[in-house]
Amino acid sequence: MQKKIDKTLTSFIGAERKRASNSLQKIEQKIIRAEKRLHSDKLRQIESVKDALFPNGSLQETHG
Repeated sequence: MQKKIDKTLTSFIGAERKRASNSLQKIEQKIIRAEKRLHSDKLRQIESVKDALFPNGSLQETHG
């Protein structure tokens, strides 16, 4: 059973639905950017460790 609602409410509800959808899309984009930034930071850390362990692309020689 479907109830009829005031036509002004119908357009209002549609507009609110669109605003909520846009807001969720913006949140999703921010989450994706944050994940990419975190991934990039972790990759830089790994590269830094790799460069410390393998200078010039080869295993670091021990001197002692």
